[in-house]
Amino acid sequence: MNSFMNLFNRKKANAAKKPCCVDRCGFYDEIDMMPRSLFDDDFPTSNTLITSVGRNIRGVRAGIETNIECKPDGSISGSLKPEVVSTRFFNVSATVKGMNNQKTASFLASFTDIPKLPGLKGKVGLSTGTERCQVMTQYNHPFFSVVSDNTFKQNRDFAFVLNAAGRYKTGFIGGISAKMDARYDKTKESLLKKYSFGFGALDGRASYAQGPWNMFLQCSNFGRDYSFIVMRKVFVSYWTNEMLVAARLNAHAMIPDMSDAKTFKEKLAAVNDAIRPVATFAARTKVSPSSSLKVKINTKGAIGISFSEQLSKWAQAVFALHLNGKNLSAAGQNTLNFTLTISN
Repeated sequence: MNSFMNLFNRKKANAAKKPCCVDRCGFYDEIDMMPRSLFDDDFPTSNTLITSVGRNIRGVRAGIETNIECKPDGSISGSLKPEVVSTRFFNVSATVKGMNNQKTASFLASFTDIPKLPGLKGKVGLSTGTERCQVMTQYNHPFFSVVSDNTFKQNRDFAFVLNAAGRYKTGFIGGISAKMDARYDKTKESLLKKYSFGFGALDGRASYAQGPWNMFLQCSNFGRDYSFIVMRKVFVSYWTNEMLVAARLNAHAMIPDMSDAKTFKEKLAAVNDAIRPVATFAARTKVSPSSSLKVKINTKGAIGISFSEQLSKWAQAVFALHLNGKNLSAAGQNTLNFTLTISN
């Protein structure tokens, strides 16, 4: 009983430190995670319990992770993930997920930080789900990163993704991601004709960080969708810790149709319908050394309030309140969700 109560004893345990993703580590997906996480992380939309236990034996950590999620529609999904992690360079894990009598099993083997191959990382995944096999390789250099991610799917389709990113000492980072699909057609006789190739996506990202300022620009869907974030660290005299404030603008690059627009109001509506601008404002501050508060609101009336509490070095709880500011009585749009994570 005493060991269970120690999970929530903050006086004897320091808050666990999260891994940093903003130290320019070279991952394309981690290009300026800080501004993006301010809007997207710690806002759970379902109720989830995550437990992770493990033990170190002769330089190898063997553990098991469970995930139980209750979704807003009442459905419950769960996963079981045994994992073996070497303190040197390899990691092996298996996952079993179940939902509505449907089960999926997967196996993942990855390697990193091999002494004779510095900067090279990779993984191989096998699954009984839609994506049957995945092979990923990555090379990290202090000034650039290249990632190749290839997937073979259940319907015999292939997906090829190539990511490349580079950085400058001035704080600028840029990257591009290209995805190509190979679709399988069983009606064709020749093996070469069975596959048709085409580009599935072309995305780009750019980031600039200098002093308290951080700016992030992303374009996707072949340059049709854009997202621009400006973030700054500020210090408010009546708060004991610094605060992060940011603004994000999402827009769609499309020429408005003015053929039926006669009045100024109709023309403005046509422009708004084509560009679809959405502005979001967010802020994060520490309430105490072990807890933080996030708030975000957008021009469509969506409001999100998140409170994260590090109960101990083993337990963390995140509560999120989602509101529709334009209709507080809307069913399913005003929810309170939480995530409880317990690990050793």
